[in-house]
Amino acid sequence: MLLEECGLGRKLITFSNNTASHAEVAECLYQAYPLLRHAGGFTLARSDRKRELTKIPIPPTGYSVAYLRLGCKAKRTPIYIIPLQKHIVLQPPEENQVPAVMQECFTCKNNIMLTHLAEHIATCKCPNGNENSDEWKDSVTQPEDGSSSSDDEAVLMAVELSLQNRMVDEHQQNDMSPSQPTTEICHGEESEPDLETILRRLENQLDAGPPPFSNYINVMRDTVLSSAMRAFSRQNFSPEKRLNVVFVDTENTGEGAVDDGGPTREFFRLMIAELKNSRYFCGPEEVKNLALVSRAVQAGDYRVIGQMLAVSVIHAGITPSFFSERLYSLISHCPTPPADIEEIEDWEVRQMLQKIKNAETLEGAQDAMIEASGILALLGCSTNLRSLHDRDSLVEEAARAYVEGRVKEATEQLTEGLKTLGLADAIKAHPQMLKPLFISGSKPLDVDDILKLFRVNFSCPGSNRRRVENQTVMFWRDWLIEVGESSRPVTLQQILIFASGADKIPPLGFPCKPTIQFLHPEDYGMRIFPEANTCDITLRLPLHASYLQFREKMESGILQSPTFGFA
Repeated sequence: MLLEECGLGRKLITFSNNTASHAEVAECLYQAYPLLRHAGGFTLARSDRKRELTKIPIPPTGYSVAYLRLGCKAKRTPIYIIPLQKHIVLQPPEENQVPAVMQECFTCKNNIMLTHLAEHIATCKCPNGNENSDEWKDSVTQPEDGSSSSDDEAVLMAVELSLQNRMVDEHQQNDMSPSQPTTEICHGEESEPDLETILRRLENQLDAGPPPFSNYINVMRDTVLSSAMRAFSRQNFSPEKRLNVVFVDTENTGEGAVDDGGPTREFFRLMIAELKNSRYFCGPEEVKNLALVSRAVQAGDYRVIGQMLAVSVIHAGITPSFFSERLYSLISHCPTPPADIEEIEDWEVRQMLQKIKNAETLEGAQDAMIEASGILALLGCSTNLRSLHDRDSLVEEAARAYVEGRVKEATEQLTEGLKTLGLADAIKAHPQMLKPLFISGSKPLDVDDILKLFRVNFSCPGSNRRRVENQTVMFWRDWLIEVGESSRPVTLQQILIFASGADKIPPLGFPCKPTIQFLHPEDYGMRIFPEANTCDITLRLPLHASYLQFREKMESGILQSPTFGFA
């Protein structure tokens, strides 16, 4: 490939440490690609599943190794380098000073080396009038592996088309005066971004550096919500910074887990579970509306709750999937559905409105309204009913005033808190795409999800260790089937919690691939119960001679380990 011959193809670049700054990253790139040094800066991008480049935003501190690791979750992720000010001319080194035979391409009118003409013709789509097509293509330094597979060609075409549109828009944007607002440019056909793209953009704001002391959260398991409220109410709390969650047992000693992700996920899972059943929400288990707590409104508690939910979603991928359709419509600024009397939590108010609705005569309805006049006045509803025809609309108006009007200020506070890290704006811009994060109804966890989630770290084939591991994996798979049939005392959700601290697989997946290891006696001593590291999401399975022993110890270990004893 031409890029390879010019020294601009795929290269594996390793950094000496995980704290390298932008300057150190740039120097490594310049050494790998000398032509890049004089290109006037660069930006980086990665390819999504649609083979279209997505730029990795440049933070004020530049591209540090820690920042790139946060933006590219997968290991060995290909990163594309885009020169900013000067196009890199692709000129292979001359061999023995013998001039190469050139031939004009009829499509783009450029002279192409004869040895590369056939390949150029296959990919050249430049009309005669577009003189910059090859220049745009040559300005991209993309990884190449020398193959001519259809996948590589598809990636090349996606990169070319994406960058042509993107960089033209950027040149137009750079010509604007400083006083003009800058907006995100959508190139090509404007389409709704998928959920992963939206969440990645929000996640890219996070700082992967060490958490400040103001982001230390000390938690007791029986008072998680109050611990969270105290921490998030701190004056110097930084939502974009990492958290350091420390679980404290009843003797005020830490549980022993260093927070590298696992305790944070566990904390938010417990916090949302407690919040769902707290005084701030009301309604059925998975369809909650806001409840009105006057003192909480005065204290700004709903704003703090919104902030906690935003950080939970973006930092840990733990979602509050218990909002009602009405509550989500309110925070997303969408029309709300008709109000139903059954949504009213107060039994007395519900009965009064039901009596009005059930009245069969105008006189009966008016009598019921007189009885409910005090409540209707508080809700700001009219008590003047002139015809039976208006009865249902008046009841619906009163019900809406109760479930929406009463909690208007609380809802506004919640929405304001959700603006943390830009989540509320994303909800308003893409209400349907983010709806599954807040409303229940997602597919429940099944056996296949667990099997696909974990990668098994096997020993060498043919070894005695491998034989025992094969048997243990067989036990593991058989046990999962029983658990999935609800015939065992544990659930698939409890298994996931034990291994990761989360009760659902996050929308963006986990930051690293969950793995299964084995508790070989020669490595760990005699261990009969399962162990887990929730930070790197490693589940260690005990080795037992029989399936019944394996099943018993797995269930006993999971049911009796609510803390991070091995994290």
